[in-house]
Amino acid sequence: MAQAQLDLRSLGDECGGPSLVVLLAREASPLPVGGSLEVWTQAADQTFTVTAWAPKNGFDVVAVDETGSQARILLIKRA
Repeated sequence: MAQAQLDLRSLGDECGGPSLVVLLAREASPLPVGGSLEVWTQAADQTFTVTAWAPKNGFDVVAVDETGSQARILLIKRA
């Protein structure tokens, strides 16, 4: 199954805005149904943005693993 990874930790505390959503869409759009996108975040606001964006854009949030201020979010593209 196709997999992609997106590391947003380099954005620091940037909570969202167009750049984060554009990066998500760019990585997610080529994935086939059932493909996974693993997203790493640095701030709680980024984690919120990713988990709010996912269901509205055809993805299920299947895992959110938080350690301190960082999180690993696993998204699966649905049909």
